[in-house]
Amino acid sequence: MAIKPMSPAIQRTIDKVEERNHAFDIVKEIERYRFTAVDIFAMLPEHIAGTRRADAPVDAACVGTASRGEVLEEMQHVRNKRAAEIAHAFTAKQLQEYLRVHNMPSTGTKAVLVSRIIQTVWRMTTDTVTSWFDEAHKQTEDEGMSMELGESALDQLNALDPRIVADIEKDHSVKVKIDAETSRIDVVGKRADARVALSNLREILTASATVEVDLPQYGTPRELSQRQMQRIVRVIGKTGVGRARSNITYREGELFVNGIERLDVRDTCDALVQATIEPAQSTAFVVAPGALQMSACTVVPAVDMFSMRPTTVATRKLFATGEKSTPDREAAYAKHSVFRKKPLGPIELARHTYTGSMLLAWAKDQLQMLDRPGATISAKLGNVMVDFDATHAGVHKRFCETAELMASLSTWAPLFAFASHVSHLDWFRRSPVKDVPKSKRDLVLKFARIKEPSSKEAAQRSASKSVLPAYEEDTITATISVSDGKLKFGHAQLERSRCEPTAEIAFLQARYDVQLSVRSPMPISTTRGIVDALKDVSHKLGLSGNSGAKPAMRRHHPIHLPQGTFGLQRADLVGTKYSRLTNGYLLLEHQVWNLIDDQLYNEAEVVPLATSNDLETKDAATLEHLLGNEGDWTSFVMYLFEMAYGRQLTPVPESTELFV
Repeated sequence: MAIKPMSPAIQRTIDKVEERNHAFDIVKEIERYRFTAVDIFAMLPEHIAGTRRADAPVDAACVGTASRGEVLEEMQHVRNKRAAEIAHAFTAKQLQEYLRVHNMPSTGTKAVLVSRIIQTVWRMTTDTVTSWFDEAHKQTEDEGMSMELGESALDQLNALDPRIVADIEKDHSVKVKIDAETSRIDVVGKRADARVALSNLREILTASATVEVDLPQYGTPRELSQRQMQRIVRVIGKTGVGRARSNITYREGELFVNGIERLDVRDTCDALVQATIEPAQSTAFVVAPGALQMSACTVVPAVDMFSMRPTTVATRKLFATGEKSTPDREAAYAKHSVFRKKPLGPIELARHTYTGSMLLAWAKDQLQMLDRPGATISAKLGNVMVDFDATHAGVHKRFCETAELMASLSTWAPLFAFASHVSHLDWFRRSPVKDVPKSKRDLVLKFARIKEPSSKEAAQRSASKSVLPAYEEDTITATISVSDGKLKFGHAQLERSRCEPTAEIAFLQARYDVQLSVRSPMPISTTRGIVDALKDVSHKLGLSGNSGAKPAMRRHHPIHLPQGTFGLQRADLVGTKYSRLTNGYLLLEHQVWNLIDDQLYNEAEVVPLATSNDLETKDAATLEHLLGNEGDWTSFVMYLFEMAYGRQLTPVPESTELFV
């Protein structure tokens, strides 16, 4: 016969009886609240203990500097708080039962019972806590202190002059170690000394973010009037300079920048330097064809945020009017009015001269200055920009004769720059060969060597006045191939240059302008230290493969390489397509993504090749070769005119004399 299942009512009754038979284990429950001196110390606020959990990084201001008495007082406060939690969780009868199990008196109020459990059973007396702290402090006094930093504090600490950190180490007999991977700073030495050293670092990093911009340390300042400086300050303050949140004050010839974060202050200082310091390696040419010598010329507002960072004053483009005609090569190479502005010099006029002759003299000067074999030259298309005091009535009231306008610009401190962004170029005539187009993708990183102060006093003065480093004419460029979405660090190409002179050539009435660049880099061997530094930079740029990674690197971020300390100047992802032109030159079409400023633009660059079969190796004709062969140099300059006008020009009879 089948057995009937038990009814729910009977089952509930049986469960209640069994529950009563199981005694409540009060000893086990109270033991869950047992604590030690280590537990108390772990619960202290970080500004008291000087430590913090790994999942909660703090800024440089959160440094534990409490005295022994303050720490012990805070530990007593935590102990009392835990006692109150126990009194709230259990009844007096349960506490008495726990004490009887441990053969302890069980009389008294609830507060007395809890105190007896903590002090007698758990032996957590005031003396016990004090003894533990003193012993732990003694054991760790030679281990120093550690602290985790937030991103902003880590950047500030890395940006400090190394001599400042070295002085702190010397003054307090400690060793400061900065681990960028874990965003942690370790100070090794006596604990008391380490605490003072961390306090000094905190004072430096959290000092007022008001700095004085000492312009002469960055180069030769432009000869600007007070009104011109006020205009520059107004424009930079109005545009906001990217992410910068700071204010600029100009009074009695001195510049001050104030901001919430030192990195924003640094960006604003960079803007002021870009707008007020004369380029030391750039020569500007303005070519006015003979037919335009008496034509009207002016400057028009132009915005180009691609090649010029948003850290300069507003730019304008030179523009000329007059009778336009389709030039042939003879007309293009007729005698011109050529205006030239050498580095750190005024604008000079050379009437009725040949453009090719002036560029020849410039190229020879650069070759002599570099004093290294193997220098190459290339030409980029774009627009020459000029900055000047647009409020000056004599400049902007009307269209001026070309020479008159250039004379006014010379008086009112122009700053020439080059905007290299161009649209797609269909007019280039490419040679129909099978091995083109070829293309590649690279990550291009450029670093400039940071100047070292000449003395300890200079280092301290520099740290107190500005957060923007000054640079030497010494750069390292790393080109890292990108393949299948991965960076090939093992095949990185590194070059070091001491000087990279340029010539910006404005062709009035032409479609484009041209920038000539002369380079003579020295190859650098790829070492483990350099590769590790490049990997760190790419990681902080958000290129480590983690789609959720936030870029944490800005311009001027210091990078420690075996060759010295350098600051990041450029970080671009560049896609390049190669084509051969009908004249044998190499055309490089670049699509550039500026990672630092998040800008995308296109460039077109022409490189003269040594022979017509050098596309595979891309061996550029050396500057010595071009200058040593009048026909090759003439052909190169003639092609600059074709690039500027955006079309091939009609050939001129062979008997035409182009140079004198």
